[in-house]
This record gives sequence, C-alpha cells and structure tokens, in this order.
Amino acid sequence: MEIGDKEMAKSQSKNIYALKFEEIFLFETPEGGAVILYKVINKNDDLPLNDFYIASFDDTATELAWGIGSTAREALDVAERRWNEGADERERKENPFTEARKDKHIKKYLKS
Repeated sequence: MEIGDKEMAKSQSKNIYALKFEEIFLFETPEGGAVILYKVINKNDDLPLNDFYIASFDDTATELAWGIGSTAREALDVAERRWNEGADERERKENPFTEARKDKHIKKYLKS
C-alpha cells in the first residue's frame, strides 16, 4: 500500500454522519402514491458538500429518488423530466411530480 492509498483509506473511514434529511413537502397523489421533497442539510463543516434537495416518489411499496438539485425547484424539474422519459401519453398525464407542482402548499419551496 502506497502512502497516498493509506491517506485515502484513512479519509474514507472517517465518521461522516453529518447529513440531515428534512422532509419539507408531502403530496399524496390521487393514484395512491406520494411525492416527497427533502432538504438535505450538511451538518459537518469538514464535509465539502452544499445543502441540496431530493424529489422522490413513494408508491406505497418503494420510495425512489427521481430528482436531485441545488434547489427544490431544480429537484422537482429533474424528477418531472425523468418521469416523462419514455412514458406514454397516459403516464405523462399522471406524472405525480406535475400534479405536486400544482399544489398550493409547494409554491413557497419553488420560489428559489
């Protein structure tokens, strides 16, 4: 093992439990799932990472991240686009991220 490898191994073994996931918005879709927006906050000054947002969809069986961005709007935009990729017309009409965007409570998170 080279000196550089030791340094890398040492830095990878640090305890970096420094991210706080804060649910900032939940939208239950008429189809039975939910769109959830999270703000991920860096709580460790030594971790070179800015706060960011995740837009996920929970279909009551599995929750998957569909969009990540430096703002809530960007995360939702990415998620909405990804959902529509390869979707048929019906699936695009039922895009849960598009539905969530219409909710009056999400507006304050999309100003950024």
